[in-house]
Amino acid sequence: DLEEVVNDVHMHERGMLNWLDHPEVDRIAAPHSPIRVVGSERMPLRPASRLGEHNREIYVDWLGLSEDEFEGLKRDEVI
Repeated sequence: DLEEVVNDVHMHERGMLNWLDHPEVDRIAAPHSPIRVVGSERMPLRPASRLGEHNREIYVDWLGLSEDEFEGLKRDEVI
């Protein structure tokens, strides 16, 4: 039963599953790597980026478009 697995105390205690607050679907149990490296902290889990979340960073910062060009692309529903 999926609900039993998602709520399995041992899976959470071992770090195989972690609760994650997701902006679109609320709280979910997300899998995490079971691998531990001594002296190294585990990377925190975070939800995947939402569609278009980083558009400004890509188009303006990386590709060098002006804010006006970027806003024009959004207005014309290109992005």
